[in-house]
Amino acid sequence: MRGIRASTTADYYDVAIRDYQQGDSIRQVHWKASARQGKLMVRQENHVATAQALLILDTKFEHWCHSGVDLRLSIPGGSNEDLPSSRRFETALSLASGIGLRYSTGGYQLSFRDLSGAPLTSQHRQATSDAAADSDFDSFHAATAELALDASGPDTDASELFGDGLHKELLGFRDEPVIMIFGELTVAQARWLATLARTVRLAEVFILVAHPERYDSVQQELAGTGWKVHLLPGTMGAAGMWCG
Repeated sequence: MRGIRASTTADYYDVAIRDYQQGDSIRQVHWKASARQGKLMVRQENHVATAQALLILDTKFEHWCHSGVDLRLSIPGGSNEDLPSSRRFETALSLASGIGLRYSTGGYQLSFRDLSGAPLTSQHRQATSDAAADSDFDSFHAATAELALDASGPDTDASELFGDGLHKELLGFRDEPVIMIFGELTVAQARWLATLARTVRLAEVFILVAHPERYDSVQQELAGTGWKVHLLPGTMGAAGMWCG
């Protein structure tokens, strides 16, 4: 995986000091700076936006448990019912957590979505970049303990992978990192996904499948996107996927 560049912006109010000008509120006066300078000085607060990143995780049951090769698992949950999962999906969760940690360490605020666009965590923005990035990742990491595969929803044979809400949200990530982790991708879906490259420029795609050698056509559909595409065996450890 390509290295993650640290966020060059932070979500905070950058406070600068300047000379008092007629019309400034007296509440803006920086009294200590005024005393040092011997004249009225005021605070000028400039809000700096935080760099964003979006991680999309495929949680469709049939994508992770669609053949006899998949080792299906039942994970003990907080309720009386076990959580449906598979070995490949557990690997995907570890991979998503590793990627999330790298981006949050780089100062990015992360959003986590499933294919429909539904949040995978309950997110609460913080006042500063570091706090927001850490909070976002910690919320997702905690949520993975109860994250199960989803057997509901429309037939995934349809070519369009994403719900309308997620499709619209992607328009806000033209030049921000988008990470996608899939458990299955048909040729038609890959062809549709490739059309998003016109508006989403910095995407990285992980496809975790039982037999990567059968997905040459899928890889060809994504070859012209300019994205970083990883077609990997689902039995590989998350650390190996990250370095691949």
